[in-house]
Amino acid sequence: MPAKNAADIPGVCAANVFTSPKSIRLEIKSAPKTHRYCIVCKKEGNKRHRLIKALDVLQSSKQHEYFSRTDITNLLNDLRTIMKMTSSRLNFDIPALMTEENYNDLTALSEDQFSDLLGYMSTVRSSGVRSVRTCLGVFLTKLRVGLSNKILGTVFGLKTSQVQRIIHAARRTLMETFVPHTLGFQHVSHGDFVTNHTIPVAKQLFTTDPRQAVIVLDGTYIFIQKSSDYHFQRMSYSMHKHRPLVKPMIIVGTDGYILSILGPYFADGHNDASITKHATTNNLENITAWLQDDDICIVDRGFRDAVQYLEDQGYMVKMPACLSGKKEKAVNNEGS
Repeated sequence: MPAKNAADIPGVCAANVFTSPKSIRLEIKSAPKTHRYCIVCKKEGNKRHRLIKALDVLQSSKQHEYFSRTDITNLLNDLRTIMKMTSSRLNFDIPALMTEENYNDLTALSEDQFSDLLGYMSTVRSSGVRSVRTCLGVFLTKLRVGLSNKILGTVFGLKTSQVQRIIHAARRTLMETFVPHTLGFQHVSHGDFVTNHTIPVAKQLFTTDPRQAVIVLDGTYIFIQKSSDYHFQRMSYSMHKHRPLVKPMIIVGTDGYILSILGPYFADGHNDASITKHATTNNLENITAWLQDDDICIVDRGFRDAVQYLEDQGYMVKMPACLSGKKEKAVNNEGS
């Protein structure tokens, strides 16, 4: 009898590599094996139409599939290779690779808090490059550690341009969904703020009416890098701190609850008093409708030029008494 070719022998491929027969049945649903046409609408796929929406209405044509021992071995080897590649990188999509300490170090949130914040990312769509979890994780890591986009791309296995798009998408989404519910004068009512965010000591020291709100105002600094834009560089350079910065105005309750953050403002020509006047005059965040007559504003001496202005608006201002000079201080020390 003439010898058979290797390709004619069952279980043997042309390259003389033995493969086992497909005799192992697994309860895995499957669909027709095609990558060119959509198995639902038969539409031809291309780079512009990736047929992702069809997966939502996908129906299986088989309730089980047969595999060979070789197929299962290859599947396990491929899975092992993928795990080796991903285990060397941070991956928010694989919970087993992220510990509670990883979440806290990278995002300053716990895993549960991260999951809660993820609920506000519903308008962000997953893509073949990154998921919604990765989008949020990269954005929070950027805020937390301040790494460059290039380094973040190396850490998370992304291109620098992809990191840029991720940060832009996450920021825009959270500004639309999360921030309005947690920050600003309109996210909490005047009555709820008085009841829940005014400590008893503040009520006893400053208020005469239980309906009065007590807010604490103070400006702070966010240091930034020197800009290559000369005009922006001049506006952001602080003669007081001798470095570029921007100045947000923080408004909190007496228990430390952040009511609102106004700004940020440029460093040139803006102090606490001028920022306060600007916010009130322009009614930022509808602040004049939220504040009521005789509400208490606790400030420091940086607001001394705005005290009379605030009092003219109907608010009560509490500022620590400050000595006017060293001479007066010396006289008082001698008399004490």
